[in-house]
Amino acid sequence: MMIPSTNPSFANSAFAATGTLYCTRFHAEFSMPSITRFYVTVIGTSGSGTVGAALYTDDDSGSQTRLATTGGVSGASGGVIATTGITPFAMTKGTVYRICGCTTDTGAHLATVTAIAATGGLGSISNVVTAWVGTAANSCSSGVPPATTGAITGTTTSRTVQAIVAP
Repeated sequence: MMIPSTNPSFANSAFAATGTLYCTRFHAEFSMPSITRFYVTVIGTSGSGTVGAALYTDDDSGSQTRLATTGGVSGASGGVIATTGITPFAMTKGTVYRICGCTTDTGAHLATVTAIAATGGLGSISNVVTAWVGTAANSCSSGVPPATTGAITGTTTSRTVQAIVAP
């Protein structure tokens, strides 16, 4: 399953700050039991940067729990990060989840999509009811996404991490 499934065009856009966890909500397009693989792409490589991505449950109270993570991986060379053998988890069609990413060096970052994060239009109204695209209160440590996100603060300048999950 591609995450998010809307607007799969890639954008080469660095995260604005190091250690900040950038998150986007998405709806699972279909149910998928026993997910054990998680893929993201590193672009904008840097010799010393570490990047990480994670999938979280979604809870408006701010207690999103990590379902899967790449951990902190080297951003020194571009390409696909394949995280396999993760503890199996399921995603349910229509359920809202969060995809998040971070970096230790703005020169190394994950492939992103422009989805709803553009300033103006849908990006400007997406955070009216609840933070759809934004930054998490909990920071990454050495490029590793935290176990929980804490509260999400809406922003229209964040990018959405592109990922694929599979059984």
